[in-house]
Amino acid sequence: MVQMKPYMALLLVELSYAGMALLSKAAVAGGISPSVFVVYRQALASLALAPFAFFLESNETSPLSYYLLCKIFLLALIGLTLSLNLYLVGINYTTATFASAIPNTLPATTFVLAALLRMESVSIRHIYGIAKVLGSVGIIVKQYPAKIRLTTLQCFFSCIQSAIWAAVSERHNPSAWKLGWNIDLLSVAYCGVVVNGITYLLQVWAIEKKGPVFAALFTPVALIVTAIFSAFFFKEILYWGSVAGAVLLVVGLYSVLWGKNKEAKTVTNNEENPETEAETTTKP
Repeated sequence: MVQMKPYMALLLVELSYAGMALLSKAAVAGGISPSVFVVYRQALASLALAPFAFFLESNETSPLSYYLLCKIFLLALIGLTLSLNLYLVGINYTTATFASAIPNTLPATTFVLAALLRMESVSIRHIYGIAKVLGSVGIIVKQYPAKIRLTTLQCFFSCIQSAIWAAVSERHNPSAWKLGWNIDLLSVAYCGVVVNGITYLLQVWAIEKKGPVFAALFTPVALIVTAIFSAFFFKEILYWGSVAGAVLLVVGLYSVLWGKNKEAKTVTNNEENPETEAETTTKP
């Protein structure tokens, strides 16, 4: 059971993401303003994460300079405020299944940007280097020692940013801020407390135990679960083109992870056997 805990944790993570896509689609389809949805979600996320950040990271000595604070503010603006607002606007015109498929393209997008900025090396002389190009990964994570505190700050900044945006976009519609005891309140509470709070902690714990590559292997689970439930609840029709596209996304993701894993092993072997590396590089 101890060995199975990371597997169970990541399955719960992906199931929670599937629930987020389904509930978000239901709320937006019901008429809630996407910008207002983000404000309430980030507010609840900040409240949910704050106790964990205080009690679990009370011993963390992480100095917070003005420059770092500005950096976190910008990360929140791009990584949370902008992405969540676009996510909810997009899901209003597409499907929950499509929304769950998008995260499978993140490694590819990240790698392309990293390669353009020369932050990721690509070896095309090796088969796993080609797999990296075809699948497109380079996962760059800017880490802050107090991870929960960092996420709490980002959610808080995102709440402020989203509130300003919502106040401007909904200035002629004050009723957009009302939340009833319906799917809107359930979706906001679920996304804010479960996804940003509990799910985040589970994901961080699983990654620390098994690594980021292992965690990424479970990403397609959310896509599969969302597709199944969307067919039942939203009467979505799965066309063969959509299925083929989903399969290509999953194959691309796994080929990338395989290439990244092979590269990591090669680097480790070269560090342990520097003479072998020298012989390899001198060969014509």
